[in-house]
Amino acid sequence: MPCGDGPLCSGHRPAQRIPWQSEDTAALQSLVDRAGPVRLPRGIFRITRTIVAALERTGPLSIAGDGVATLRMEGPGPALHLLG
Repeated sequence: MPCGDGPLCSGHRPAQRIPWQSEDTAALQSLVDRAGPVRLPRGIFRITRTIVAALERTGPLSIAGDGVATLRMEGPGPALHLLG
């Protein structure tokens, strides 16, 4: 079951969504840190620092979107950094 248009999701469980007009970095980093699949609803997600996925700690990571999900980087990049 997809998450729909509202929340950011980890697997199929909704997580708190910060509106795209504000900062989404902390919410996205939290989802990546939990391990397992991350599912984004369609929309624009504003980030201001790199989202780091420490794969040696969390294991494999899957990021999927329900429609077009855009990470809008408004800080020094990269937007995503995969370690391990």
